[in-house]
Amino acid sequence: MKGLLIALGMLVVAVIVALGGAGDNGYVVVGRGDWVLQLSLSLFALALVVVVALLYGLARLAALVWGMPGAVRALIKAKRQGRSRRGLNRGLAALTEGRWGEAERRLADGALDSEVPLLNWLGAARAAEGLGVPERRDRYLHLAHASVPSAELAVGITQAEFQLAGDRLEQALATLLQLREKAPDNSQVIHSLVKLLRRMGEWQRLVELLPAWRASKGTDQTEADALEAEAWGHLLWATEDVSAAKQSWSRIPPKMQRRESLTALYAELLLGAELDDEAESLLGDAVERKWGEALVYLYGRAQGAHPARQLERAEGWLSKHGQEPALLQALGRVCMRGRLWGKARDYLQASIAARPEAETYQVLVELLEQINEHVSAAKYAREGLAHVVQHRSASQPSHDQPTPAAAGEGCRLSDCSLPGPGMSW
Repeated sequence: MKGLLIALGMLVVAVIVALGGAGDNGYVVVGRGDWVLQLSLSLFALALVVVVALLYGLARLAALVWGMPGAVRALIKAKRQGRSRRGLNRGLAALTEGRWGEAERRLADGALDSEVPLLNWLGAARAAEGLGVPERRDRYLHLAHASVPSAELAVGITQAEFQLAGDRLEQALATLLQLREKAPDNSQVIHSLVKLLRRMGEWQRLVELLPAWRASKGTDQTEADALEAEAWGHLLWATEDVSAAKQSWSRIPPKMQRRESLTALYAELLLGAELDDEAESLLGDAVERKWGEALVYLYGRAQGAHPARQLERAEGWLSKHGQEPALLQALGRVCMRGRLWGKARDYLQASIAARPEAETYQVLVELLEQINEHVSAAKYAREGLAHVVQHRSASQPSHDQPTPAAAGEGCRLSDCSLPGPGMSW
């Protein structure tokens, strides 16, 4: 199209020159030595246009010939890249579908001609990991880094994922810590570190990392709160004595101290060290701040130095929580310590009526034995035993429906860790 326009332009110029010189008798004389050439002005102008056109055409032809090898190379490269692009698409599809062998072959074969070799090599590494061939996997990771040296972070994160999948936790930790030195604010590295430290039970390191995780993009703050409470709970539980427990408790942020699970755990440690007055005060304040059944239960177990004052405080909760079995049981225990046998019996029987529990039956039987009502004690002992047998029969898993543990499913923290029944971190 461009050549046609040039030819038309030359034709127009030639016509204009010819028409312009039709009535003009001017001429042009060119001489060299004994040779003399005389042309009319219009013919000379036309010849000049033709010569310029020929020179232009020769120049274009020379440029075309000169650039032909490059054009051929570009054509071949484009063809290879097109084939590599199709191989990348098919390889990624095979990788997603778990066809590891096909994925590795397509992605590795097309990597050298790929416009995005990093994707090819990383995909081939994942396929080799799926095939269980660590030598090829590591070679592909090395080639991925060599193809795009600036993508060290992406290659490192992928390598850490493989190490985690293979339970090489120490290696994964070393890899992620090295990556964090180079990219301290990278959210993916921080998130992977958080998961790894939780899996390894490195609770102190996890607590130190949590502020960075909270500040990173996309962090669920509710999840972060639960994880921080879990970490502090394990640190508290691992203390060797009550002095260490108090020191650990003082390091816990006030927001975390107000969580029911941590308050209950610390109170249990105090009760175990026979620091009942401290536990009673802690639990009473916590219950009045936010009702929690586990806290009320532990409040009833606390053998404070002033049972009457403890009873008065607990009975103040009856107006809002008078039908709570845990409160009724706690009141029964406190009344027993105050030797208020009648009130203790009434509270314990009311607790059983609201929700029969083996422990409440046991406390009631102990009370009745103390006041020499052996017949009633035997009666409630039989009822308690029947309740335990019935409860165990009802909760026994069916042979046709395996439990989550048998099915290989992970339990939730609230089902398998430190907080008591009905509580989560």
